Amino acid sequence: MLLAQSHLYPSLNLGADASRNRMTLVGSQPLPADFNPTNSDYRVGLRASYELDLWGRYRHGANAARSELLATEYARATVRTAVAAESARAYFGLLAADAELALLRDTLKSREQTLALQNDLYQAGIIGDYDLQRGAGGTRRRHGQPRGCRTRGRYLRIGAGGDPRAFAARSIRRQD
Repeated sequence: MLLAQSHLYPSLNLGADASRNRMTLVGSQPLPADFNPTNSDYRVGLRASYELDLWGRYRHGANAARSELLATEYARATVRTAVAAESARAYFGLLAADAELALLRDTLKSREQTLALQNDLYQAGIIGDYDLQRGAGGTRRRHGQPRGCRTRGRYLRIGAGGDPRAFAARSIRRQD
């Protein structure tokens, strides 16, 4: 972000340089005796520049960088929200499957009790073969349903990446 805005401000460059030269005393033109053949040169320079942004190229570039940063932050927040929503959906789906399984188990238990009662009535001679078989058929037909409900709950756990109840039991801190 700061790099995108750097062109909006003046540029300053500071430089320093030092050099040392030695001239020979032997040559076609003799040098005076009091002449120092060593020469030291020191330089310090400061350069300032600023480019006028007449057409807004740098200003628009900085705005584009800011917009891109905000879009990335919103995309991250969107992904977090989607993950939280999917986890909640899987959790409540698992709770519904557990409730359905408990209801089916209770229903099966009630039907087994009814079948035991009908069997007692049959043994006593109060009901006939037809009534006994009709009650037994209803119990056998319902007996397969809890297994399907357990399978659905297992698929929900796998799809959620583990048991969502354990995930929801932990305290969740929001990271900003």
